[in-house]
Amino acid sequence: DSLEPRKIREQVLAVLEDYPEGLPSREIAEKVNTRFGRKIKSSNISWHLSHLKKDEELTLGNGVWRLPANQDELKLVDPEKEKTNQAAE
Repeated sequence: DSLEPRKIREQVLAVLEDYPEGLPSREIAEKVNTRFGRKIKSSNISWHLSHLKKDEELTLGNGVWRLPANQDELKLVDPEKEKTNQAAE
């Protein structure tokens, strides 16, 4: 299906849209593999998850990856960024 996301990062985000409570990395890998016919190991998906977090597209808490509920949640995750934002005002 040409509408399905092709990049792993897009597939991760698509899976997490269905799980607002979030998932651990192992389960994300399993669901990406099942849904998109991939064979990704959970250890290999960690790199993608870390980059999505760095790009502020995911949050991590208690071993569970989630889509941010809103921008305020991201500020709680990265206090250094908040300091930078306040200094710019």
